[in-house]
Amino acid sequence: FLMIRRPPRSTLSSSSAASDVYKRQEIFCSLPPVLEALMNPRSSRSVLNYMCACDTSDPVVRESLNTDEKVEPLLRIWFQSGSNLDEFCQPFASVIRELKNSPATLVGDEWDNLEGKVAKVLLADQLSRSCFRDSPESFSFDQIGRKLVRELVAKNAIKDTLKLPAAILYLLPWALAHSEEVEDLKSACEVIDMAINAYPNFNLFEGRNKLAVDQHLQVLEKFGRYPQRNAQYGRESTPNEIAWLNDKDNLPMWAGCLLYTSDAADEEDSVDLGGRRII
Repeated sequence: FLMIRRPPRSTLSSSSAASDVYKRQEIFCSLPPVLEALMNPRSSRSVLNYMCACDTSDPVVRESLNTDEKVEPLLRIWFQSGSNLDEFCQPFASVIRELKNSPATLVGDEWDNLEGKVAKVLLADQLSRSCFRDSPESFSFDQIGRKLVRELVAKNAIKDTLKLPAAILYLLPWALAHSEEVEDLKSACEVIDMAINAYPNFNLFEGRNKLAVDQHLQVLEKFGRYPQRNAQYGRESTPNEIAWLNDKDNLPMWAGCLLYTSDAADEEDSVDLGGRRII
């Protein structure tokens, strides 16, 4: 029997925006596909269902994941929940750690097919940040996620990958964008461009995702790394990095706001390095 703990209301501020985020979290935490996923976390389908908050095996529901209306509310869960869902998603922690097993244990038909690889990307790049927040372990699966995404977008696989629901294609480039290598972020932009071509009526790719990746790219081009990770990596911040981190008026939400996730892009209040709003 699994005791599932929902995020406490006290962790959010009383502002209307925070209240809206909390309401969305409450709804998310009560959805049957989400709860069922937590009861059976060692399943690729459970990973997909948890992240998409629906039964991704249902063709009708799956089709809805190609619409802005269905995916936009998910952005609030993915990118604006901060630490509020960290404890809630802990059942996935042991599965994430399996990604490092040698010999590999997340194998077989369920894990080695297209959606199984996608599930492993989401474990390595998304759920790891919630399950192991504020520890170096949260980033220690990044290379695994990047390697899998490179396989998924290789010439021999990209055609099938682009048939995945738009919601999933929205998340995949972040396994590259979370890298501190500029070339990986450029590759993430290329993946987004391919997704835009595959789903021309899905506006969130170009209107938000690509802009957010570009903002991360600006930070890397300026500093050569993500300064907000320095403490977790045991790195000493430079004076310029300290000044950037202390400039709270212009600091991107993903780099310093406690309400938002520490590493994912905020999709609503992106600002560039000069404080001028991107969107």
